[in-house]
Amino acid sequence: MGVRLTSTSTVVFDASTNAPWSGSEVAGASAYDTATVNGVGGVIPSGTVTYVFYTDNDCSGSPFRSSSVTLKASGSVPNSAIQRNMGAIMYSFQATYSGDSNYLGSQSPCEPFTVLSSPVGGTNLPIDRLALLAPYLGLLSVLLIGVIAFTLKRVRAVQKTV
Repeated sequence: MGVRLTSTSTVVFDASTNAPWSGSEVAGASAYDTATVNGVGGVIPSGTVTYVFYTDNDCSGSPFRSSSVTLKASGSVPNSAIQRNMGAIMYSFQATYSGDSNYLGSQSPCEPFTVLSSPVGGTNLPIDRLALLAPYLGLLSVLLIGVIAFTLKRVRAVQKTV
């Protein structure tokens, strides 16, 4: 009969509610991924699924964490490890099935999700990492200009005395 194709799908869950990710979770939330490997023809898939957790929304950067699980005899896939105490940024999960003697491996689509900042005025807002630095960049530029001005003033004072 030969080796058959599979498909792998995932759903991110909120670890505190054990419900699918709703999009209203805030900083400090924890998540885990679930996967399903779909085979055909009554043959139960075996092998492993590797879950990869990214700190971006498109599974393109370096993986932050990865873990592998072995499919159960029923073909069901254990959940990924829990990602705890996440900050307010975008994340993504992706799962890859290894394949076995009956099935080819397959990879799930990238599954992005967002952790919101704590409520501000009753509204949850996603936070950009660079936006967190903006107030400090302004202060740093003011300090740098002050140091340059002070240094030039001292150089001019020394030149006048020479």
